[in-house]
Amino acid sequence: MRPRVRDEFGFTLLELMFAGGILAVGLAMLFGSLISITSVGKAAEQRQVAAGYLVTVMEQLRGSTYAQLLEYVPPTVQDLGSSAGVVVECVDEEGDLVTLPLGSEEGEEGPSADDLPNPLEVRATVIWVSIDRRATSLSSSTMFWR
Repeated sequence: MRPRVRDEFGFTLLELMFAGGILAVGLAMLFGSLISITSVGKAAEQRQVAAGYLVTVMEQLRGSTYAQLLEYVPPTVQDLGSSAGVVVECVDEEGDLVTLPLGSEEGEEGPSADDLPNPLEVRATVIWVSIDRRATSLSSSTMFWR
């Protein structure tokens, strides 16, 4: 039996530093992907809440008369942050957007109910600031006949 030479056991400092670097990179990638998954999940949840508000608005519009449509005030959005809101607009004969309810903008004389085309295109848009601090919107439109 031959005695072991000192160079044969253990690892060198360079090998340990290399292995530690590989471990650190692997852990950083793992935690980075977990953070990305969390933020994508929150963004999808916000989009789902916005879609719920949009469906609610579109259902309310569908069940309203023409006079109720022109006086429609959209609900306030509470689950998407303080800067979120719902905007309901219709398209006039020139293709310009008119915010509902009619006459809601002070100091501006908008079209009357008789000036709007038949059928009337109505657009609802939910606007909010997403988890990555970007202005995001989700919209839908429908045609409304008198």
